Amino acid sequence: MAEVENLNPNNNQVNERRILLICKDICSKVFSSSLLLHPAYFTQTLIQLGYEPFPLEKGKSFIFFGSNTFFLPNYYRYLNNMYLLHGFKAIYTGVGGCILEKFLRLSCGFVIFEVLNRHYQEIGGNIDDLKDLNNLDNYQLFLIKLRTGIRETIQVVLCSVISRPFTVVAIRQIAQLIGNETKYLPINPFQPLLLIGAEEGPPGLFSGLMPVIVNGLISVWGTTICIYLVDIVYNKMIKVDGWENLHPYEKQQLAEHLQLCVLLRYNVCNLIVPSLVGFVQYPFKLCSNLMAAAGSGLLASLLPYSPTFNNWFDTYNYLAQNCELYRGDWPYLRKEKGSIQVGPDNKFYGSKKYFI
Repeated sequence: MAEVENLNPNNNQVNERRILLICKDICSKVFSSSLLLHPAYFTQTLIQLGYEPFPLEKGKSFIFFGSNTFFLPNYYRYLNNMYLLHGFKAIYTGVGGCILEKFLRLSCGFVIFEVLNRHYQEIGGNIDDLKDLNNLDNYQLFLIKLRTGIRETIQVVLCSVISRPFTVVAIRQIAQLIGNETKYLPINPFQPLLLIGAEEGPPGLFSGLMPVIVNGLISVWGTTICIYLVDIVYNKMIKVDGWENLHPYEKQQLAEHLQLCVLLRYNVCNLIVPSLVGFVQYPFKLCSNLMAAAGSGLLASLLPYSPTFNNWFDTYNYLAQNCELYRGDWPYLRKEKGSIQVGPDNKFYGSKKYFI
């Protein structure tokens, strides 16, 4: 029956229209996020690499009150300083690699999703026996979430592997600004890709891949488990017995309660859960970005700028020992936790043995 439906020309037209819309959506997301948000990515990457060449600012610990403390420049001021120092073109360093990385990740994710849905329905478990998807018990809901998590895991792992070389390219293009080097072309992603492949081979192109995969697994399973627990509570909150026997006033009160439950679930699933999962993910994202620069031969990856990392465990342990696992995760109120020195211009700077 499914084969007959697939041969229906109307279904083919619907599928073609749907694929075209998704392709347009992917392209718009790639170019809008890359062109509009790349300066923020550029800034965060340099901060994650530990590059803090600008003077500190003095302020209160809690904006208007608290003890006096020194703050590193916020993202906007940091970006403005980089613009004044290197020009407008510099803040779009690595944009070519970012565009290709995002395009590959989104397009491959869509292709893998379609292949799994059309040809591998059995992966993750069979849900054909679940007739009413709107009235599931906790066990059936668990089976649905488990299946979704397994299939999304396949997507995340494959997309991470496919797109990783261009992430490495973008980070190294940005990292070379630390030493004012010109090893890689700043915008073109293909020259660095070929050079990294020739000098280091696959280990260079896929450096930092494991923490990216761990990051993706935390995203998939952290979100899946949290939403599963939220749905269990939500189903209990909206369960109503004897609706027909209720007084009209009670029905109105119950309807308002149900609307509140729907709104609460939406906010928890779309705001609180992503924030909690993102908090757990961030150290692995940071490790992957630092590992992307390791072994490049750039000044940013060598002493005295950086210690040598043999693997991502070394990176994680180094960051944990120095309480730096969340470096660069917050754009404002970035307290300087280390020692402070006075520069030749009589301004205060963070004194760092290494940049990272």
